[in-house]
Amino acid sequence: VDDVDATKFSINPNPTSGEFAVTLADNVEASIEVVNMAGQVVASQKIVGSATINKSLTAGVYTVIVKSNGGVSTQKLVVK
Repeated sequence: VDDVDATKFSINPNPTSGEFAVTLADNVEASIEVVNMAGQVVASQKIVGSATINKSLTAGVYTVIVKSNGGVSTQKLVVK
């Protein structure tokens, strides 16, 4: 499996206390899901380029999944 085309993105700030921004490396349309450690989607939205996500998340570690035509990428998000 070749994931070179997977969507590159950054999360700022990380760790966060609530609000965070997801910025895609390319100005593409993508869908974002924030998943808790139990596998439940706690936030999701469609973005183009970047978006600020302001969601009341309990402290813990989450996985941020970005899906676009370029593929699927994940990163960890720590909420304080």
